[in-house]
Amino acid sequence: MAALVTSCELTPRLYLTVRTEPGSMVRRVLVKVYSPVGGDAALTDGTIERAIDPEHPLEMRVLGRVGGERVRLTVDGLSNGDTLIHQEWVASMPSEGGAYLQIVLWNNCLGRPCGAGTTCASSGECVPNTVATLPASPADASLGFCPDGSAGACRIVGDAGVADATADRATGFDARDEDVGRPIDRPMADVQDAGTDAPSDAGVDGPTDAGVDGGRCPGRSPTMLPGWTSCGVGWCPTLCGDAGSCVHAERLVQGRDHGCALRSDRGVSCWGEHEVGRLGDGVVDGGLTAVPVEVVRAVSRMPLSSVVALGAGDNGTCAVDQAGGLFCWGDFNADPLGNENQSGYAATVARRMLRGDAGAPANLFEGAATHLALTCGVVRGGGVRCSSWVRFLADGTTEIIPRAADFPLTDIARSDGAALTNVRELGVGFFHACARLADGSVWCWGTNRYGQLGAPLVGSDGGGVGASDRARQIPGLTGVTSLGVGDFFSCALAGGEVRCWGGASLGRAGSSIGLVDCADGNECAPVPVSVEGLAELSDAYRSPVAQVAAGGEQACARLANGHVWCWGLNEVGQLGLPTTGAGRVESRAGVQGAPVFEGADDVVTGGAGGASGRSWTCARRASDCTWWCWGRVPGESAPPAEPWRPRVLRWAP
Repeated sequence: MAALVTSCELTPRLYLTVRTEPGSMVRRVLVKVYSPVGGDAALTDGTIERAIDPEHPLEMRVLGRVGGERVRLTVDGLSNGDTLIHQEWVASMPSEGGAYLQIVLWNNCLGRPCGAGTTCASSGECVPNTVATLPASPADASLGFCPDGSAGACRIVGDAGVADATADRATGFDARDEDVGRPIDRPMADVQDAGTDAPSDAGVDGPTDAGVDGGRCPGRSPTMLPGWTSCGVGWCPTLCGDAGSCVHAERLVQGRDHGCALRSDRGVSCWGEHEVGRLGDGVVDGGLTAVPVEVVRAVSRMPLSSVVALGAGDNGTCAVDQAGGLFCWGDFNADPLGNENQSGYAATVARRMLRGDAGAPANLFEGAATHLALTCGVVRGGGVRCSSWVRFLADGTTEIIPRAADFPLTDIARSDGAALTNVRELGVGFFHACARLADGSVWCWGTNRYGQLGAPLVGSDGGGVGASDRARQIPGLTGVTSLGVGDFFSCALAGGEVRCWGGASLGRAGSSIGLVDCADGNECAPVPVSVEGLAELSDAYRSPVAQVAAGGEQACARLANGHVWCWGLNEVGQLGLPTTGAGRVESRAGVQGAPVFEGADDVVTGGAGGASGRSWTCARRASDCTWWCWGRVPGESAPPAEPWRPRVLRWAP
């Protein structure tokens, strides 16, 4: 997480973001900043020209101005040297900290092309590109230029809006690590949702308000972006709430053929395949949907509410509400529903996890995680409780339990006999699980067939570690701040370095160093190995790694500056790279020379692994809270021609 700046560093600065729409003819953008407003000489540090496309907005900042000073900006959208769009704006520098100006260059107005010399306003009408008269007063500056100099005639031109952050302390920006033209660092929350790669505040010091991002995500913004939803006279990146407010997707979790989002209003929406009740809307099999539907309770059919944590797995999802209740929907081999392994088509109380035996801890939870063989809950004020259809044996094998009624239900203990408490993150793979504790240590349990426990395999040098139903500490990892658990491997961020262990075939570990041959002819990393290339990227961009995420056959790291880099299998473009096809592997980060996504404050990756072709990755863009996904994304009837390119997650038809 970026360090907070001190008061002496809170010099006024203006952050500017310029975007284009899909299909735009604009290929480059030229921005110039003038001060004084009526001057003809642009500021040296306020001039930038750069290639632009919908996935790579231009972001810059203007420094060294005086608080309250008004500056004029000109924005030109270029194609083959010709100016297609010209806009002019006046904005006031904040008294201290940062102010934010977003401009969108539109060639099309709600599907209707704008003619020469015009651009699209938030009214949905094509308006002249340039209005020459200055605003009548600084109060009118955020509206752009006024045609006749009067405040009453001011129009929003080109969909720009200004928001004042008042101080960097409110957003966590670190000006010392930020250069003009680089994405703004918006650090993620320190804690992540149990069982997913997505951050959460659950499982730390009790449930926290899921609306933590509400103060910075755009609400009723005049800025129209691809995939946004019309909310009265404004636009929202996700859904319209009460009185036209915006409801944002703060957390994203991924299964095999579905995804779910924890919204800022504490509701849950899911998309993908309806089969076996994956989407939690009570529909048994309603085909595919690319637009998220709301999860409802099984009995009342009322929307699931007050959710503070979310975790998705192979075919199902579990949520924890503010009262500590655990609700699940979909199909579970590990059967937390307690109904003989049948599907739950809407959110159902996870009866199996409610343990009523004498001396059991209170049935209150603060996190959840699930996958193929395990469903686990973080018990409020206690440890971790898991249900499973396998029993892990000390000789390294697993015993399959045929009847759900006989599935083991275990409160996980550490190898030293102590309870597994103070859990900050919990992730579940196919046959193993890992937890990051408050002291920065990582503990894993389950099978060690591919080195998932970070220990030598059975039979190596006459010894080795088999499966374990007790959590074993991963050696050599201290001060861990982010954890990602994939199908057969895991990765952790410690001291600015990402290290992975477990199944290393298909480039999962991000390294070809320190691997050994293991089961089924695969390569394994029985001890954590460093992901190659990340240290060089961190040095080159002068930005530390802030987050790691692991999925089916791939993993990704997010730098503090918002860059996302991935490694592993890229069969369907899940790494965000054009080198797709069977067996296309990148065994180190940064092979492409450019990040797969910029401006992110969160990244999640999942799916069922390369064999199914259902792998995908998503990142949230910090500037507007929209989620962008690439790879084989659930809900798409067919993959696009270029599946590696990020597509905005839609929230309305």
